[in-house]
Amino acid sequence: MEFLIGSIVAFIGMFFFRRAVIPVLKVKPKKIHSSQSILFELTKDLIPVSGPSFPVRPKRQSSEYEKKNTTRIIYMDNQAWWIENGSLTVAGISEDGEIDFESKKGVDTMTMDKVQLDKTIFIVEKLTEGL
Repeated sequence: MEFLIGSIVAFIGMFFFRRAVIPVLKVKPKKIHSSQSILFELTKDLIPVSGPSFPVRPKRQSSEYEKKNTTRIIYMDNQAWWIENGSLTVAGISEDGEIDFESKKGVDTMTMDKVQLDKTIFIVEKLTEGL
């Protein structure tokens, strides 16, 4: 009987101790407010002020081989455009989607109007992009 009374007193004591002391000891987590401007303020010293965001990739043997042995072609308005021997070349496209190399010719920019010239400039920029 003594053990039963001791156990009951111990449980009652733990109950009151838990109710009175433990809530005071609990630390509530702090809410962290983050926004794009706060994150920028924290990381602005790590961002370079000038220069590209990504480092320039070094020239590799495989990339040089690809540049030397491949040709970029743009298909636009049933015509294929590519740069061959330093000049812009255009050829027609057949109905089955093949390039008709018999109709290829060099592009003469001297006789073009403004709209055609803008289109040609766009094509040349896309063909030489990344080289």
